[in-house]
Parts: sequence; C-alpha cells; structure tokens
Amino acid sequence: MKKVFWLFLFIFLVKGTILTAQIKTTAPIWTPDNGDGTFKNPLLWGDWPDPDLIRVDDEFYFVSTSMHYVPGCPILKSKDLVNWEMASYALEKYTEDSRYNLQGGDRYLRGSWASTIRHHNGLFYVGFCTPKWDKEKGNFSICTAKDINGPWTRTIFPEYLYDPGLFFDDDGKVYVAHGQQKLYITELNADALSVKTPQKEIYDNREYPYLEGSHLYKIKGKYYLLGSTGGTAGRQVCLRSDNIYGPYESKVIINDDHTYPGNGLHQGGMVQLKDGSWWFIIMQDRGPIGRTPNLEPVTWVDGWPMLGVDGKGVDNFKKPNVGKTYPIKVPATSDEFNSPNLGLQWQWNHNPNDKKWSLKERKGYMRLKALKANRLYEAQNTLTQRVQGPYSTGTVEMETKGLKDGNTAGFGIFQMPYAYVAIQQKGKEKNIVMVNNDTIIASVKFTGSKVWFKANVTHENYLATFEYSTDGQKFQSIGNTLKMGLGLDWTANRFALFNFSTTAAGIDGFADFNWFHFNNDNAFKKEEALLIPKKFTNPDRVRYDGKGMIIEGKEFFTYSAAFHYFRCPQELWRDRFKKIKEAGFNTVETYVPWNWHEREMPASIDDYSKFDFTDLLAWLKMAHEEFGFYTIVRPGPFICAEWSGGGYPQWLAKYTPGNDTFWLRSADPEHIKWSQHWYKAVCKAVEKEQISHKAKGEKGIILFQIENEYNHDDSTNKEVLLKGLYKSVKDNGIDIPMFTCLTEECRRSNDAELSQVFDSDNYYVGLNDAPSCAIRMTDLRNKQPDSPGFVTELQGGWFSLVTGRLSEDNYSDARHYKAINLMSLLGGASGLNAYMFFGGTHFAGWGARGMTTSYDYNAPIKENGALSPKYYVAQKIGDFLKVYGTKLMQSEGGPCDLMIDGKPAPKNLFGGVRMAPDGTKFVFLHNTDDKKPFSGKVTLTPGKINKGSEPIYNINQNGEKVLIETNEVKKEVINIPSFDVDFELADLDAKVLVIAPGKNASEGKWWPMNVESVKKASVDKSVRISKVLKKDDPEEKAKWIPLKTETSLSENGVTDFRYSYYRSNIKLTAAEAASQNKLLFNMFTRDIVNAQINGHIAKRIAPEKADAQSWPTRDCFIRIGSDVFDNQFDVSGLLKEGNNEIVVVYENLGHAHGYMPMEELAGVKRAGLSDVTTKINHELKWEIAKDLAGITEGFTQPELKTSGWKKINLDTKTELLKKGNGAQIKTSPTNLVTWYRAEFELPENTDAATTWKLLINASGNGYMYLNGHNIGRHWEAGPQREFYLPECWLRFGKNEKNVISIQLRQTENGAAIKGMEITEY
Repeated sequence: MKKVFWLFLFIFLVKGTILTAQIKTTAPIWTPDNGDGTFKNPLLWGDWPDPDLIRVDDEFYFVSTSMHYVPGCPILKSKDLVNWEMASYALEKYTEDSRYNLQGGDRYLRGSWASTIRHHNGLFYVGFCTPKWDKEKGNFSICTAKDINGPWTRTIFPEYLYDPGLFFDDDGKVYVAHGQQKLYITELNADALSVKTPQKEIYDNREYPYLEGSHLYKIKGKYYLLGSTGGTAGRQVCLRSDNIYGPYESKVIINDDHTYPGNGLHQGGMVQLKDGSWWFIIMQDRGPIGRTPNLEPVTWVDGWPMLGVDGKGVDNFKKPNVGKTYPIKVPATSDEFNSPNLGLQWQWNHNPNDKKWSLKERKGYMRLKALKANRLYEAQNTLTQRVQGPYSTGTVEMETKGLKDGNTAGFGIFQMPYAYVAIQQKGKEKNIVMVNNDTIIASVKFTGSKVWFKANVTHENYLATFEYSTDGQKFQSIGNTLKMGLGLDWTANRFALFNFSTTAAGIDGFADFNWFHFNNDNAFKKEEALLIPKKFTNPDRVRYDGKGMIIEGKEFFTYSAAFHYFRCPQELWRDRFKKIKEAGFNTVETYVPWNWHEREMPASIDDYSKFDFTDLLAWLKMAHEEFGFYTIVRPGPFICAEWSGGGYPQWLAKYTPGNDTFWLRSADPEHIKWSQHWYKAVCKAVEKEQISHKAKGEKGIILFQIENEYNHDDSTNKEVLLKGLYKSVKDNGIDIPMFTCLTEECRRSNDAELSQVFDSDNYYVGLNDAPSCAIRMTDLRNKQPDSPGFVTELQGGWFSLVTGRLSEDNYSDARHYKAINLMSLLGGASGLNAYMFFGGTHFAGWGARGMTTSYDYNAPIKENGALSPKYYVAQKIGDFLKVYGTKLMQSEGGPCDLMIDGKPAPKNLFGGVRMAPDGTKFVFLHNTDDKKPFSGKVTLTPGKINKGSEPIYNINQNGEKVLIETNEVKKEVINIPSFDVDFELADLDAKVLVIAPGKNASEGKWWPMNVESVKKASVDKSVRISKVLKKDDPEEKAKWIPLKTETSLSENGVTDFRYSYYRSNIKLTAAEAASQNKLLFNMFTRDIVNAQINGHIAKRIAPEKADAQSWPTRDCFIRIGSDVFDNQFDVSGLLKEGNNEIVVVYENLGHAHGYMPMEELAGVKRAGLSDVTTKINHELKWEIAKDLAGITEGFTQPELKTSGWKKINLDTKTELLKKGNGAQIKTSPTNLVTWYRAEFELPENTDAATTWKLLINASGNGYMYLNGHNIGRHWEAGPQREFYLPECWLRFGKNEKNVISIQLRQTENGAAIKGMEITEY
C-alpha cells in the first residue's frame, strides 16, 4: 500500500540543505538563502522569465511568463524578496482559440508573454501580451482580482501591446508602456480595461537594438522606463523623463554576464522597501534550464538606479532589510498527490481536458487518461513542472493496470527535442521504452503492474539521462542521453508526466501516478562508476591507457603536426615534411575529405568506381617511409576544417530526405548509409597503411578518428550515428584505436561500442586564456581516466574570411603558442597536435563558402613554406619532449595554489606542479599579462587542483567565445610540501622548471631554452606588370548542352566550384516584352547569377549584396524553397518582340560547411519572366555550358595564341595594397565574364627555391591560373590582395616565360585591373 506522508510541506535548514517531509530520504533543494543573513544568486534556479514585482504592505508578489503552459501567469509571494513560494495563477485557461486544446493545431510559444503586475485601489492587475506571429493577430490582456488567490477575471483587448508594462500615475491616469525597438505609451481608461488614447511613439534609439520588456515607474516626479536591449546577451537600460511622453534620456544601468558568460542580466522590475531601499529582480538566460531571476540591490547615482555593485551583479549579498527574519521557503516541487486539488507547482502543456485527469477517482493518485495523439508533442494532458539547476532529479511511481493497447504512459523531459521513459502497450504486451526525439532507443519487456521512472538533469552541457526500476529500489540506466535544447524558443525544459494513445482503442486507458519526488542531487557525479575495459586488436603494436599511447610496448608521447595534403601541391610535400621533422615532431595528422576523393556522383550507393585515393596513399607513404612519421587519419565524414562542404560532397544533397531539418551529421538512416559508403571506401584504402599491418619497427597510422567536434552539432540520437560509424570502421579492416574530438557521447561512455572510442579536446583560446587549457585537460583526464589526454587541435593560428581579417592579423602569436602548449602539459596532456602547423592554400576554390584563397592560418610554417616565430617555439618544445615526454606522461599533479609574500599571487600568474614517479618535478608558470613582464618568488602548494571561478571559453569558427563547462576535478595527491621558486617571466611568457630528484628549485633548469627566430634577409626583388591582354569570354563558343528540367549542376557533372553558363531563347509578343520586366531565379542554393539579355547586362534587384558571402549565407537556417526567387533582375527595356536570348553566368560561391547550404545542390532550379517578383509567368527552358568558353578554348594555357586580345596598360607607379577590404578598383559592368592575361619573367639568377607572390588590385571575382594551374579565387571584396605562386609551378631562368591568366565575373564594379606585381616573399 501507499505510505501516507504529511500533507503540508515543511522546510528545514540543516547545514545548508533543505529537507522536505514528503520524502523519506534527505533531498537537497536549491535555495538562495544562505541562512546567515545573506543570499546568493540565482534567486530561483529554474525558468521564471520576464519577472515583474510589486509590494503590497509587507508582502511581495512576483509574476512570470508561462507561454503555452496552463494555468498561465504564475504568481509567487515572499516576505523578504529571497524566500518565495507559489501564490496563484492569474489565468486558468485560454478560451479564445481551440488550438490551445491541441485541436486543429497548437499554440506553442503563444499564450502569455512578458507579464506585468500592479496593485491599485484594492485590485490586483496582471497584464500580458500574446505575440503577433505568422500573420496571426496578437493581443493584450488584463486579468484582475481582489485577492491574489483569485478568482481572476480576464479582459482581452483588441489592441496588440507588445511586452507591456502597466502603470498607474498619481493623477489617476493609467498607461501601458510597450513595444520593441520603438517604444510606445498607450493610455487606458481609469478601470484599466480598455484603451482611452491610441499608442504614441516615445522612443527609438538604434544604439539599443530590440529594446523591450518595458516597466514604468514614477519616482520623485520623474518617469523611469526600464527595459532590456540586445536579447539574451543583453543589458538593462533606463530611460528618464519629466513627461511620460518624453523626451527621454537614457543610461545602461547594468551590463554584466559574469555569472553566466555570454548571457547578460536583462529584463525585470524593481520595488521599494519600507526602509526606502530599492531592489531589482532581473533575469539571465541559462539556456535549456531556463531564464533565471537574480536579485540585485539598487544604488541611486545622479538620479539613476544602478544595479548590482560596481557594475556587476552580486553573487552573494546581504538580504534586504524587511525588519525581521523569515523562514526559508522554496516553491513546491515534490507531490504525493494526496490533495483533491492540483498543486501549484504543476502546469499543463496547453489547456487540459478536465474529464481526462483526476485526483479524486483514486485517492492519493494522479490518474491520467489517454487521449489520441501520434506523439508526445501532440498529446493533451501532459503535466509539467520546471527542471532546475544546477542539477535536478525527478522520480515517479506509476501503476499500469489501467493501460490499453496503444497507450504510452511515462515520465520524461519535455521541450524540443524531448525524451522520456515509458510503458508502451501493444495488444497485451507491455515494454519499458526509452524514446529520444520520437525514436525508440531502447526497449525492455515488462510484466509487472508498477514501475518507477527517473530523469536526471545537469546544467553542464545541458544533459538529461533516464532510469527505471521494477522494485523501487534498484534503478537501471536506459537509452541514451538527451542533449537538452531550445527548439521551442524561450521556454525551458520541463519534467513531464503523460499518457497518450496512438490508437482509438486505447482512448481512456489510464495510468496512476502515486507520487513525484524532486531533489537537486547531482546524479552525474558517479566517480565510482565502473569503466568498461578497453579492447585492442593488436595491443603489442598499438594501444593506450590513462597515461597515453603505447607503441610496440613503449610509452609514446604523441607530438603531432597538422598538415593537409590537399592544400599543398604534391611537389612541395617533401619540403613541408622536412621542416616538420626538423621541428621535432614524431607524428603528422590530416583530415581526409570525402568530396576530394569522390568528386563525381556515383551511380548508386553501391558504386565505388568514382573514388580516387592516389594522393592520400602517396602522402601516407612519404610520411611513413621517407620521413619516419606516425600518422593520424581523420576522415569525418564531417571534417569542418573550413573546407568545402565540411568534407561532404555537394552531390550528396541529392539524397536529402526533403524535410526542413538538418540531415547531414544526423542519425537519419539514409545519412548513415551514405556515411558508411564513404567509410567503407576510405577504410579499405588506408587499411594496409595501419601500423598493425606493417613490419615491427615500421611506421604507420596509429589513430583513426570518427566524426568531429560533434558537441557543436544539435542533432539528436548522436549515439546512433557514432555507433554506425564505429561498426563501419570495424567491418572494413581498421584495427587500430579509434578516437573522436569534442564529442561528449564518447567521453567515458558506458556503451559497449562507444566505450572503445576515446574523446579528445580542441583548444582555441583567447590571448590571455592559456590557463584554461590546463583546466580543461585536467577535466578531460578526470572524465576519461583510462584514455590519453589528447589535444586534437591545439591552436596554431586562425583562418581568414572574405571581407574579414587575414590570418596574419590574428592575435595568436609565438608567446600565445608557447603558453597553450605548456599549459596543456601542465594539465596532463600526453598528446598534442598543432592545428594547423602548415596551413596551405585553397586552390581551385576548395575552401568553404566565405573562405579566402589563402589558408596560411598564421601557422608555424607559412603558406609559402617560410618559418614563423611559432616554428622555433615548436622546435624548442620538441626538444623538451624528447627528453621529458615519457616522464610527463607518467607524472601526476596539475594547477595549484600560488602565493607571493603570504598572499594569493596576482591573477596574471598561473601555474602548477607535476611530479614523475622518480621524483622529477615540473614547475609550470605563466604570466597571462601580454603587456608587462613579471618576476619574483612564488610559493607553490601542490595538491588540490583548483578550477577557479573564471569562465572558460573556446573560440568557435565565427570567432565567438563559446562557454566550456568543466567539472570540479579530483585531487591528485603529490606528497611534497610547499616550496619556493624564483622566476622571471616576460610578457605573456610561459616556462617550465625541471627539478631533478633530490634537488631543490634553485638547482632546476628552465625550459624551453631561449627561442630565437631566424630572420630572413629583406628582399626587394619584384616584377611590376606594365600591361595585360584583355578579352571578354566568348560565351557563344562555349560547349552548350540541353538541360533537363530542374536538375542541378551536380547532376550534370559539375561537382566543383567552376563558373558555368545557362542560356535560354524565348519568343515574345510586343505586349509580353513590355510587361514581363522581371527575370526571376529559383536556385538550388543561394549562389549568384549575372544575366545578360540580348547582349545587355540586366540590372539586379536581389540580392542586394551579390558578392562573396560570409559562410553563414543569408537565410542559411532555412532550406531554400521552390517559391523563393533568390536572384532577381529588372529587364525593363531589354526584351523585344520576337526572339530573345538570355545568357546567365553562374558563380558558385563555394560549398558551405555548415547550416542549410551545406545540404543544398548547386545550380539554377527554375527561372523565368514575370511582371512581379513573387511568381514566374513564363518558365524558361535552358541549356548549359559546364565551363566558360575561355576554359574550353584554352585561355589558361601558357602557349595560347592571343591574336584578337586587347592590350591594356596598367598603373606601374602606385604602391599596391597587400591587404584590405573594399579597396578594389571601381568601374561599370560591360559583360558577364572578362579574361586578363599577363606575361613575365623572373629576374635573372633567381634561386628556384625562392618563393613568390602576386599582388593585384582588381575588380571582379574569379579564378587565377599560373602557367595553367588554378591558384585560387580572387574575391574583389578583400581582404586578400596577394596570392601565393607555388615555386613548383613557376618557370625560372632567362627567357622562361610565365603566364598568369585571370577570369573575372563582372560585379557591380565591373572587371578591371589597375595594377599587378610579382614579388618575392
């Protein structure tokens, strides 16, 4: 029988832990009250967004947004602003639309937004807006009640007042402040239930984008309007005026995100206490956990209400003075379901059907009767409450005797995506199922009548796991991990109880929930969890343990350099390998791009005839046999790498399922099949190059990576794809260890297969953030105690973007490079891979959309093979690792406390100690100040590894800081006392002091030794080009072929990024020629076309920016539809009666390596004439030329005969810019494509080992060719103005002619060359 617990919730403070009488065992619940007269933030660690508050006598009331959850507008009450409990809801149900009943649709994200609360003349008022979306009219509502507990009466206004702030003025007038960006005041009638005076605009300041969340106050005769700007990353703004209609002056009253970096404190309300002090409750977005309220003191400075202390929100602070101390309270969570009324902690997803749930039919149970639904998203009567941070666990006991065929009843985490564990009944058979995003992940037969379900949530990486029990005592994990998301914007994840039926026969089948128990335990910290043993096919050849790699029985510190064979001419591989070897590396790493090796679309998934791995195998052979490197191979299928499509072939989009969700990288079965197609080919290709297939002592591949940085992808059921890749690798001859990077699913996995894949880290950190490498490495080793501490990508620099900055302008210098290496070693790294060590070039446009031709990366080895200062740092670190690498692998320790003169060392000094088994100590110190040196005597106290309070970031591919979550790490005991070290550190310097066993610090030796770069003598050798030949591309000579309707370039054999032509002929009447003045293109992807009508260039309407795009192209989050005309032209006056010829040049901007364009084919899908821009009236039939005429006519070849070309003189005096955006020459377009050709000889006696570059100032976009070799794309926008001329393609010697051919698609600036120069690096 059910045990009856107390009906009232008693809360006790015992050593900072809240206990509830409902639960037999200790159940910690988050509280902001520290029990000592202070409080901590967040005030409530759950989803209580858009807070507004008031004081009525001694009681405070707080209202929040609840959107589609019912009842709506939750109201909390408190006596001291710190301890809150539920009071009531202002809205029982939404009655204005049947979709709130999940009938005929849904109302997700509608309902109540941005609630406002006021008390006036004995009445409580709660206002809110329902948003105006999808051509549906929004509205504004006011709910009123004499008592906070209700009953409440709702009035719906015909007007739409966005983010309203209700205000009662002291002259009896009533107003609402509202709006977004543009703010308005609307006057209401005295009862506040209708509009008196229509809205008047009062404020619009572009310095405050998306200014919203208005709340209005009158203080000492002045009007104060408080709002937030900048969205979730925002700040709080105060407007002030003597008149409610303005004019207003403004001030930012807080701009702080330190408590949750990246998301600022923003939006809320303030209240005055009886003692005259002011306090503000303001929210902060904490991702899928919700928008959490913080309590901040208000200090009045020059008449402005400034929040927090010294511009920062408070973490801990003295409680507000309310005259007495009140007991600790928290909003209710657990529920025994003993009351006949539903507890205030619960809200339904949409309106409930009150006939289908009951707390009375079976006393002490919540009975949920099934209604028809295909999936949980559509299920009415889903009962929810907030998940909470930092951790929370919900547990339910459920009886299943009443279930019917088709019923799914259980418990889970609801948002989009959602996941749950449930009993699913089919016929008479019941199964326990774990479902993630509507996919059954696991199923267990169930024969009982009572079951217990548990869901565990953590704010670290926003994960949820699930468990079940058949006896209520022993719980078993089931299924996979839910990566909690925010598919339903601005609403948090919630615990959910539910019962729905997929069959009509199952309607009214019921589940009885005995209780729901809640606690804030961290269910994820199970340090004693058993590790699944690692299994190695050839342990005598290659294996690993928690210390690192073991090759042929010897510990091996993996010192690796990233070098991509596909970004370097094969003739130059030997030079790059030699330089890497001389820097001390023992391993080289490369990605393997699928699209590079299967360029043509295969006939079917079983067709492997299009693969060509010749260059990969040649590169591996040279690395292994000629230079003695071990290798690491990373074949994706997604490699990112700023490479076309992230490695995916563009033709693969042909097989996209056609829905609006992302397909690539997902667990979609078709994607997995094609990924296995690739894996089968690449695994078979490299099988014999594995170390396990070589003779003992020979070099080979030692590690094989699956997927890549999967944490950055929002796909669900990631384990399904990972397991599919794992199986394919094993089935196709790979028997060396597998790994991945930044893929949480493989980090200490308990899956039988994925436990055999270890995870690694990628470190891209700010100039002063090298200490985070030590912290993250310590965390990685703690989470994977049986695997290497490996950094797959240790920042060697950064890439460059069109219209952005060049790699050489990235902050990552030699100091930074040394620091991140040494700090990674301090954290316990046993493998480092410098990414990139040599960057290279995007020849022939193979860089991803938005990338420059140069992939120099500011790497240690420059694009032209020159050595940067970083190279010599790497060389010295290589020397150090040759001596101490093995001892470091065996060592323990990490960051530790540093003291100077008995006080904590300044924040700019970071360090720690590692100690090898023989007693060798390694003292690592780093000065994070990039401006000033630092020296002195520091005391180190080895022992606890302190994580510190500073947030840790990685830099993503957009150059943005991404918060990295790390756990508190285990203590590694080093049994040595504190000791002193004298040190001298230059600005941003890092060093390691090696102290031999039995020696003291003064006898130690500092490493790395002094780094001295070898400076190249300055050169002034150059050839200024004085004249070029010019010719418009003769499109009439192109090789034209018919085009099948709605087929892509990829399907027509164009699988690279060349320029192509489309041509159509149409006969028009005079009336049609006059009226059909628009030429519209529906594209496969958002590339660019230029159009020529009867020999005249058409004027572009859209897109406005028809130039190189940044890689997240416009509208990149949605798949381009059949009714989207992405290129539009005004052809007024260009068409004529009779026959008309339309010629179009297609510019492939490059295959994006992210978002929807990564999943789109290339080419024009359909096009035609119209008199409007929204539809095609005259569909055109097309033929295509796969190449420009100049390509097929041999314009790129040095031996071309140039009769008929026009001679153009160039500027030879103006100094040419080496870099810069928007510096191109500006002329007018005259044609679609124009060719230029320059001839030159290098100076006599030029050494063939010297390297040269082209400087050019030109307009137009297109490819450049050196003696017939495609050296990359010229983007007129910049910033790249100089281009590498590979020495292997140059002709040296007297009378040796070199030819540069340039094809330029004419832009709005035309296609002209002002100056060109060939100069030595």
